[in-house]
Amino acid sequence: MKKIAIPMMVLLLVGVSPAWAWVLGTLVDEYGDATTKKYIQTEAIGTFSNSATRDSFLKVEVIVDQENHVGVFLHEYSPDRSPVYFTGSGVMMAKNSTGKTFKTQSIGRWSQTGGISLINDRSAFISFLRNSNSEIKVVVHDEYSSTYNFTISAYGFATEYDKMKPQPQNKPKTN
Repeated sequence: MKKIAIPMMVLLLVGVSPAWAWVLGTLVDEYGDATTKKYIQTEAIGTFSNSATRDSFLKVEVIVDQENHVGVFLHEYSPDRSPVYFTGSGVMMAKNSTGKTFKTQSIGRWSQTGGISLINDRSAFISFLRNSNSEIKVVVHDEYSSTYNFTISAYGFATEYDKMKPQPQNKPKTN
């Protein structure tokens, strides 16, 4: 607990609010050049357990792109390691500070480099995030023996999400 409290205190001292945990970014193409596609992202620290370890270090990245794809990237043991290459099925559950819950069994692999993708319940999860206003506890179980526990913040999600989505343009009136 002390490890988490110190960085939050430092963030407050330098004027960065931990309440705005979601940040807006731009996707790049295969050459590293910026595209017009946007995404929002947050990070968290948690723990994972499986048949070989218990309560080991976990770094998590959660990404939502303009097309409402939701990716969860789980880095076991070190933030520098590649995300877990997810195979098979699994369950993701979330609970916000008011006790409302979200659950999906529809998760799969994000890409060839790893990560988890929400498949059928993307819009429901985005709605859950938009309607939450504090911390969200998340638990992911894979079909083998791994369990991942982490907490993300919903603060700033709706604001950054709205910035990411293209805004309809008003057409000038013609007479």
